[in-house]
Amino acid sequence: MPAVQLTQLKAQINDLLWKYTRPEEFLEDVHQLFELHSFRVLRTGKGIQSADMIPTYHIPQMVQYQLEIALGQQCAENPGAALPLADTLWKDPYLEVRQIAAFLLGQMPLNPPDAVLDRLTDWCQPHENKSVLKAVLEKGSARICREMPDQWLGLAAQWINTTEIPWQSMGLKGLLPLIQNREFENLPPIYRVISPLIQTAKPELQSDLLAVINALANRSPTETFFLLRQLLSIGTTSSAHRMIRRTLPSFPAVEAARLRELLKQFSEHASG
Repeated sequence: MPAVQLTQLKAQINDLLWKYTRPEEFLEDVHQLFELHSFRVLRTGKGIQSADMIPTYHIPQMVQYQLEIALGQQCAENPGAALPLADTLWKDPYLEVRQIAAFLLGQMPLNPPDAVLDRLTDWCQPHENKSVLKAVLEKGSARICREMPDQWLGLAAQWINTTEIPWQSMGLKGLLPLIQNREFENLPPIYRVISPLIQTAKPELQSDLLAVINALANRSPTETFFLLRQLLSIGTTSSAHRMIRRTLPSFPAVEAARLRELLKQFSEHASG
C-alpha cells in the first residue's frame, strides 16, 4: 500500500473541493485522486474486481477518511450542492466513489427528509454489492438515525416484514445503526419486528439475527433476555435454540446463566 503524506493529501483534497458544486468535474477529479493513491500492484485494467464484480481502487483508508471529513464540512456549509453531487457519484461503478455518495447522503439536512428517504429507499437493494450496501445502511442513514430514528426504523421494518429472505436480511442490517446509537431508546419496536424471525431462525438469516441480538444484548441485556425467554416459552425451532445459545457470550454473567438454564429446560422438555 503506498504511503500517504497527510499534508500532501489534504492539499489534493482541497483542490478537489473547488469542484464541489460541479458534480461532473468533481467526479473526474475524484477518480484522479483515487488513481493516484491506488494500490497499483493489484490493479488490473481500470480497476480491481471484487467477488461480486465491482471495480475498486483499493486506496488506503486514510484517503477516504480525509475526503469524508472535508466533504462533511463542505456539506455543512453548502448543503444544497450535496444532493446533486451524491446523485452523480452514485451512478459511478467504482466502489469508493459510491461509498462517498453514501457518506454525503448521511450528511444532508432533513428539512424535509423526503429527498434523503427516497434515495435510501432506491439505493438500498438486496442485490447491491455488499460493501456498497453496507455504506448506505451505515453511513447513508447516519443523520436520519440521529434525528428521525423512527423514519429509519419504519423503513427497516418494512423490509423485514416482507417474505423474501434478501429483503429481511437487509432490514436486519439496517437495525444495527439504531441499536448502536446510544441516544436511541425506543427498543420495543425492534424486539417486536425481529421476534418472528428469531422463532424460526432460518439458516439464511442467522448471521444477521446474531448480529442484532448481540447488539441488543450489549445495549439492554435484561430486556433482551426477557424477549428470548418469552420466545422460548412460546415455542422456537431447534435451529433457533442453537442460534440463541451462540448469543450467550454477549450477555452479562447473570443473564447468560439464566438463559443457559432456560435453554437446557426447554431442550429437555422438547426431547421428553
